[in-house]
Parts: sequence; structure tokens; C-alpha cells
Amino acid sequence: MPSFDTSRNIFRKFKNNLSLPAKNETLEAITKLLTIYDTAIYENRFIVGGVLEYILIAAINSIDDLIATHVGKVNQRSDFSVTDWSDNSISSFSSKASFTKSGDIRLINVLGADNTAEWDEPTIFVLSEVGIIYADPQLLNKAERVKDAVKIKRKYVEDFASANADYYFNGVFKSIPDKKSVTILGNTRTASQDVASELLKNCKTIILNKSK
Repeated sequence: MPSFDTSRNIFRKFKNNLSLPAKNETLEAITKLLTIYDTAIYENRFIVGGVLEYILIAAINSIDDLIATHVGKVNQRSDFSVTDWSDNSISSFSSKASFTKSGDIRLINVLGADNTAEWDEPTIFVLSEVGIIYADPQLLNKAERVKDAVKIKRKYVEDFASANADYYFNGVFKSIPDKKSVTILGNTRTASQDVASELLKNCKTIILNKSK
């Protein structure tokens, strides 16, 4: 098991130096994301997770000595890397989110009968109605293999946050309903719809949205 000292130090620096305006903008961005792309629609869960990574990167980059860059394109287990310029330390992080009030958080998707997969990444959790939490397998040894995934119960992360102020800062944004949201037929959007609209907006003969 690797040492997590660097990742813990970087998160504490992020937490302790994040300005109130930056914190508010971060939470507002998350709230807006969930409003536009309701995760009650299954396909939106993927885009929300990806956009959340970039929101966290932007928040971290508001700290003078920290620079965060996305690495998810080339790293299957980490989403972004953070360098602390003050001492040239560097650590990669995974980000995981839970926008319902209960249930499991999927840490790793496991293909086939692979029995070797285990959680070993420093992870930033974003939990609705709780806030932003750092944890790693040494601080929170509660992950378990369940069929095709390695998961951890949301309650374990909540309890850890309550007992470890150094690795948690509160931020309230609402949970989504456990069942399908009534907004599905309303104003919420899907990522595929927005991408298709952008790709087709200058087309002359094919029509995405047609009316009589």
C-alpha cells in the first residue's frame, strides 16, 4: 500500500486555503450541473461525473501554490493530478460522487473475474447535503468487492467526514430523488442531445428538432 502523506497534505492545503468566493462558486457550479443534467436520467450520470472532475480541478487551481491537470484520458484509475509548487510534491486523485441520500459509491468497475482489483487511490468524494471529503484506503478501510465492482457505503464516508475535520469541508447542495425525477419530461437536458445540437447546428438539410 503506497504512502498517502502527499495527497493528504495537498488536500489539507486545498481545504484550508480555498476562499469563500471560490467555495461558493464551486458549490454553485455543482448545483447548476445537477440542475441541467438530472442524474435520474441514466446517461447523464457519466457526463456529470466527468464534468465534476473539471469543477474540482478549477477549484484546486484557485489556490496559489497548487496546479491541477486532468489525467483521466491516459489513466484509468486517477482523474486528475495536483502539483504543489511550494515543495514540488505531486499526487494523483480519483473523484467520486453520490447525489442520493443513501446507497453505495462505486470506486472501481471490475471486468470479468478479476479478483485483484482493490481501492488504492487517494479519492475526493463529493456528497450531496454533506460536502467535499478526502479519504484513502488507510484512513477509511471500508471498501468491499461486490460482484462487478469495488464499492464503499456512502454512510461510511459520511461518518468519516464527521470524525475527521482535516479531510472535510461542508457544502450543501440538494440530493436528487431516489426515484426518477419529475423533471425528466421538463427542462432537464441530456449530454447526447447537447452534443448532437452543437454538431448539427450548421447543417442545411438534416433537422434535429422539427415542428409542423
